[in-house]
Amino acid sequence: MDDFTCVNLYVGRKIGRPVRVLREAKYDPEGPIFKMFRAAIKADSKQFTADINSPRHLPLKCLFTRYDTAGVAAWIRNNKAEAVTAYLSGVAQADDYQAELYVASKPTPITLYQWHNALKANRPAYLNFLITPSSAEDRLIARASADLASNFFSNLGQI
Repeated sequence: MDDFTCVNLYVGRKIGRPVRVLREAKYDPEGPIFKMFRAAIKADSKQFTADINSPRHLPLKCLFTRYDTAGVAAWIRNNKAEAVTAYLSGVAQADDYQAELYVASKPTPITLYQWHNALKANRPAYLNFLITPSSAEDRLIARASADLASNFFSNLGQI
């Protein structure tokens, strides 16, 4: 994918074995998750919640907060945060900063070192901070975050 940058970082606790983090997933413009996010982004709301059901995965909830040119998604499963994704366009520094503050204000185990390394990514970028060991290998989170990135950045005219 040359349209935007993906950074996947496992930021959860150590579990006694290496945690394998999936590479970025390709978005699926014909898939139901992509279409659901397209409708939500086009509605131009500052926040939305999406329930994602897949036959091969446990239900997943996306809580998305949008600033004009940046956004943050929390991926929730069984009332527990599995991952947090920051969508940074680079268009307006103030909006990227608001997304950064949102992520920093939540009880996520992201260290300052991890955050600054992730921010080095070329824009537009989405940064997946994977909190649980299962989220690091979760194809549904990987696909959903890519689908949301494609819709968000294309709505801004960046891809």
